[in-house]
Amino acid sequence: MSEKNKSNKQLPLFEAQGQWFHVFKSMVEGGDAKKLGGTVVLVYLVLKCYVDFNSGRSFPGIELIADKSGLSERQVIRCLKVLSEHGYIEIEQEKGKRNVYKLREKIPVTNSETGDIESVVSFDYIPSAVKAVQQELKNFLVTGNKDGNQYIKIDTLNLTVNVQNIEQGDGIVFNLDNVKDPSLRQKIQQIEEARQRARANAEKERKSSDVDVTPQAKG
Repeated sequence: MSEKNKSNKQLPLFEAQGQWFHVFKSMVEGGDAKKLGGTVVLVYLVLKCYVDFNSGRSFPGIELIADKSGLSERQVIRCLKVLSEHGYIEIEQEKGKRNVYKLREKIPVTNSETGDIESVVSFDYIPSAVKAVQQELKNFLVTGNKDGNQYIKIDTLNLTVNVQNIEQGDGIVFNLDNVKDPSLRQKIQQIEEARQRARANAEKERKSSDVDVTPQAKG
């Protein structure tokens, strides 16, 4: 074959998918991945795979999510509900009844001495803005300044626990006004409900013990 014919010969075409997206380490180390479960996290990853680089909006259909995750459509709908309840996605419905998903990230800020979570940094996942988000987060960690941020929102967990006179039945009062993180709020509410049940049982037992069981004297 002549050199001219070799140069005119069409070369085979190849493709390689080199795009990628972010999964923040805090989702695993903070325990949310374990709490959400594998199927929910899988749906979350599929949504991230279809996020627009500049707008952060993701709009794969339920059928597509089911196909890419290997789940049924019913399972996908359940997983989307769980993600929404835990604050990882916001679901909007555009004209034509197409769901559009806005993904949220949550990064807990812990006290290095006590290990307690003192703040939660949240932000919309927009791939093109990740570097700016990291810079704002770094500035907050260094300066403690929560103002003037374009991307991140900082919720300080000022959980107030008022310990009153337990002997009088006043017990403990939780103030959840500043707890914005839904999963943490749910845990504290569960503690409060369990505490109230224990108090009710203790009161019931106290009333039972107060009943006069002294035998009546025979006349």
